[in-house]
Amino acid sequence: MASMISITLDEQRSAFEPGDPIAGVVEWSLDEEATSLEVRLVWNTSGRAKEHVSVVQVAVIDAPGRSGRQRVELRAPEGPYSCDGQLVSLTWAVEAVAGEQSDARREIVIAPRGEPVLLHKGGT
Repeated sequence: MASMISITLDEQRSAFEPGDPIAGVVEWSLDEEATSLEVRLVWNTSGRAKEHVSVVQVAVIDAPGRSGRQRVELRAPEGPYSCDGQLVSLTWAVEAVAGEQSDARREIVIAPRGEPVLLHKGGT
C-alpha cells in the first residue's frame, strides 16, 4: 500500500480574503508511523525570475500514527496577494507533509474578493 495524505477544505473553498480562516480536514494513511505531520500555508513565485518559496504558517500534528484524520485551521495573512502576470506569478497553497513518506498540496487564492491580482505590462 502506498502512503497517502489528502486535504479537504471546508465547503471545497479555494479562494480566501486576507484574514479569512482556512479550515478543513487532513486525512492520512502512511506506510510507516510518522513522528509528526505538518500542515503548512505556503506561497511560491514562478516565472522568469528566480523562484521563491515561503512557509507562512505551520500546524503540527504530533504523533499522528500510521493513519488518522484531524481538523486544522490556518488564517489567510494580509499579504502578499495571489497574482498572475507574464513575468511572475505568486501562488498560495495548503500543504500537508509527513516526513519523506507522502505529501499533499491544495492550491488556493488569497486576495481581496478572492480573485488573483492580474499584472499587466506597463502602458495603456
